[in-house]
Amino acid sequence: MNESRLMRSVLYVPGNNRRFHEKAGTLDIDTAILDLEDSVPPDEKETARSLVREAGRALATKGVDVYVRMNAPTSGLGLDDIRLVASADIRGFVVPKVRGAEDVNLVERTLSSIEENLKPHRFEILPLIETAAGVVRSFDIALAGPRVVGLVFGAFDYTLDMGTSWSKEGIESNFARQKIPIDARAAGISAIDTVYPDPNDEEGFLNDVKVGKKLGYTGKTIIHPKQIAAVNAIFSPTGSELDWARKVIDAYEPALQKGRGAILLDGSLVDMVHFRRAKDILRANDLIQKRQSRSGRGKPPG
Repeated sequence: MNESRLMRSVLYVPGNNRRFHEKAGTLDIDTAILDLEDSVPPDEKETARSLVREAGRALATKGVDVYVRMNAPTSGLGLDDIRLVASADIRGFVVPKVRGAEDVNLVERTLSSIEENLKPHRFEILPLIETAAGVVRSFDIALAGPRVVGLVFGAFDYTLDMGTSWSKEGIESNFARQKIPIDARAAGISAIDTVYPDPNDEEGFLNDVKVGKKLGYTGKTIIHPKQIAAVNAIFSPTGSELDWARKVIDAYEPALQKGRGAILLDGSLVDMVHFRRAKDILRANDLIQKRQSRSGRGKPPG
């Protein structure tokens, strides 16, 4: 996972709705994606850009990481989205319909051109993998540049591109959903799972979130506040996981210093794989604690 970013609950917020922006600032979310693409009608794009700049400032003061889903870079709108909404309050941009590294590179060049007075690589990129071409090339996309901090799966546009339709069973997107976190992990970045569209189907949603975690996703995009608590809980280390991680590190670090690569702990073999997993768990918990301290909302797991 990306070691400096906590992206368990990633809430899409329509860019043209000030009331939703204000509501997002009261929610226990890690990340808000202010949307300029699908949720904004063509005749409201300009107004939405202004509202997004305003919302970015407000949300950043609440300890929420803010990304903007721009329009596709080749749409004639996307690059202007970047130029008109980029500010110090915006963490980065979610790039839709990414088909290959060249789409990321186009956004990269635009970001570099507006960063003259800011820290280099100040703005991050989250490519949205939602086409067949994007799935095939997702590893190359993940490695497209240092700005890329995660891959986001978009099952609905993906199934549309495949000529099929989304279902709760998910068989139509199984391969893509499994491939993306593998490619993200191999590239050393985060993987954010696709949305679940029915906020009233609690059982189906919980199952979907758990499957995503099993597949290796580190967070999930969501569309409704009632989905936040479950996502934060499922993508946070449990108390027993934290206890295990601390025991592993306490036992393995001294052994490693003595040149031992494997030890027995409570009757089970522990080696470097377990040690790295334990460090990942404690690192994730540390990020959660820091976010809690910064925002003053939510209850950390340990």
